[in-house]
Amino acid sequence: MPEQLELTLTAPKSVVRGEFFFLSLTLRNRGDVASTVSARLNLFESDLFIQADLPDGRHVRLQGHTQIDSLPNLVELGPGEQIESSCSVFFTDCGFAFDTAGAYKLRAEYYPHLGKPPIFSNYAEVTILPESDESQRERSAQTMTEEFGQGVACGEADGVEDKFEALVTQFPDSQAATVAGMVLAVSKARSAESPDAQKAIGTHLQHAAERDSPHQVARLAMTIAPPAPSPDDPLLGALDVFLEAASQEHEDMQAIQESLRKTRPN
Repeated sequence: MPEQLELTLTAPKSVVRGEFFFLSLTLRNRGDVASTVSARLNLFESDLFIQADLPDGRHVRLQGHTQIDSLPNLVELGPGEQIESSCSVFFTDCGFAFDTAGAYKLRAEYYPHLGKPPIFSNYAEVTILPESDESQRERSAQTMTEEFGQGVACGEADGVEDKFEALVTQFPDSQAATVAGMVLAVSKARSAESPDAQKAIGTHLQHAAERDSPHQVARLAMTIAPPAPSPDDPLLGALDVFLEAASQEHEDMQAIQESLRKTRPN
C-alpha cells in the first residue's frame, strides 16, 4: 500500500464571541510503510494553513500573525503512528477572522514534505455565538483589541501588562484569562522580572485542569508556545512538569507528551 497520511481537524462546536479558542490537529500514518513528514503543525512556519468559509460568504486562507524562517523539522511516522498539535486562530494574519457571530466552516491545508502535494483535513464547523450578558460583553471589549490579539499571537505582553492582568483578575474562569496569565508570566520571564515564571504558569495550567482534561490543557498551552523558544523557556518547562504529573494518573498522557514534543517549534 502506498503512503497514506490522514489529517484530522477538531474545533469546538460553539464559542462565545471574544472567548479564546483553538483548533486541534492529528496527523496519522494509516499506510503500511513509514513516512517522513514535517512536524511543523503550526501557523507560523508555512507548512500549515487554515481555510475558512466566513458567515458573509467570503473565503480566507489563514496563517499566523507572525511568520518565522525556521529550519525543517522532520519526523518519521511508522505505520499507525501519529503526531498532534494545536493552533490558535483567535488572531491571525487577517486579524480577528472570527469576530462576527455565525457559522464558520474550516479545513486544514498541510504540506508534509518538500515536493509532496498538500494534504487536506476533514471539514469542521464552529459557531460564534453573540454575547448574551454584560459580563461577556465586557470580556469581549477587553479581548477583541489589537493589543490583546497580538500579545496572545506572539506570546508577549510588553507594554500592555495591565490589560492582561485585568483580564486575569476579572474573568478568572475563562479560557482567555488562562491564556492571558500564561502569556503574562512568559513575558515577565523574558524581561527578567519574574524568576518564578515557570511556577506561575504551572498554577495557571492546574487551574485550567479543573475545567478541562490534561490533554486539552496541554493543547491550550501549545497554542501560545513561542515561535522560536529557548531551551529553558518557562512555558515549555511548566508544560513538561504538568504532563509528567498527569502521566502518573492517566496512562495515555505519556504518548501524548511525546507526540506534542515532536511538533514543538525549533
